[in-house]
Amino acid sequence: MEAFALQVPAKYRNILLGGLKKPLRLIATVFYQSRRSDLDVSAIMDGLQAAGVIANDRFIIEQHLYAEVDSANPRVELTVELI
Repeated sequence: MEAFALQVPAKYRNILLGGLKKPLRLIATVFYQSRRSDLDVSAIMDGLQAAGVIANDRFIIEQHLYAEVDSANPRVELTVELI
């Protein structure tokens, strides 16, 4: 989680989007090196909470998840929005 938090741009750390009880939408596109991995973003949601981007991942009540392949540049692109 510490390594994840360090990769979150400083302007997004500790903002606690949505305060403590507002519902959130997560849009995540995970770019894997190959199609061998399952699409699972639970660790990413935990990382968003650890970095202080969101107060608690239980407030993510809507998720849009996409898996792509980019063997040269694996990454995750995220959008977190208030609903």
